[in-house]
Formats: sequence, structure tokens, C-alpha cells
Amino acid sequence: MIPWREKLRATMPDFLSLEPFIEKFSQTMESVNRVLELLKNQGLNEETYQSTRDLLTALPEVKVKETILEWLAQQMAIQRILGSGEDIPLLVSSDIIESLFGKFKYAMERCPSLEINRSTLLIPALCGHLERDSIDEQLHRVSTQRTAGMGREKRS
Repeated sequence: MIPWREKLRATMPDFLSLEPFIEKFSQTMESVNRVLELLKNQGLNEETYQSTRDLLTALPEVKVKETILEWLAQQMAIQRILGSGEDIPLLVSSDIIESLFGKFKYAMERCPSLEINRSTLLIPALCGHLERDSIDEQLHRVSTQRTAGMGREKRS
């Protein structure tokens, strides 16, 4: 027997029972990767929108499919406004999130605990859909002195 298989069986004796989950996960990732590749290479317009919808029919995970279709519909609404009747594709890229992680890694190398404390305050701003009123309310609730103090408290 191959040594890595023996180690796998020893650490995860019920591994074979996970086969349906692993297969479903693999199919989901393959479909999502095809969608991402199409959108990154061609952008989002009516043609690629329909192509991505077709690719997503192969998704076994309903929640993932619904989430991506909802996002696509929102982005198509933006594309239609910006395209003004022309078939100009909306650029789709993961560069922004990759840049964010690159900056995070750089900051962590300089001063880990201070940067983690500051980054923790930014995470909610990067997640979900925020309304202007909600952002204004949060900015008024948290003072600069308080956030600066948070960084100093954690360093001590």
C-alpha cells in the first residue's frame, strides 16, 4: 500500500464515507472556476451572462448557485446602466481582493498585532451591502481616539 494512503486511513478512518461530499464539492468548484475564468477573460455582458447561467446549471449545490446567480443579476444591472445599450463588457476581476491580501501580508510582516487590530475594524466594511446611512452612523459612533487606543491596548 502507498504510505500516504496508510497515513490518511490512520488519521481519517471514515474518509471513504465522505466521498459523496467530496464529489459534490469538486463538481461545485469546477463549475465555479469555469464561470470565473469566463468572466475574467471576457467580462460580463449579455452573452457571457447567458453562458455563465448555462455553466451554473451543472452546479450540484443549490445555495452556491443561487448566490452566484443573484450576484450576476446585480452586476448585469450595473453593466446595462454603464453599457448604455452597447454590448461593452463589465470587467470582472479578483485583483482587488488579491491586492488587499497582499497589503495585509505586508502589514503583518511590519507590525503584526497593531495591524491586526486595525484590520479587524475594516473587515465589516468589506462584507455585505452597506448603506450610506449605516456607514455614517458607524463613523460618528467610533472616535479616532478610541480606535487609536484599541491599537495601543493590544500591543501592551
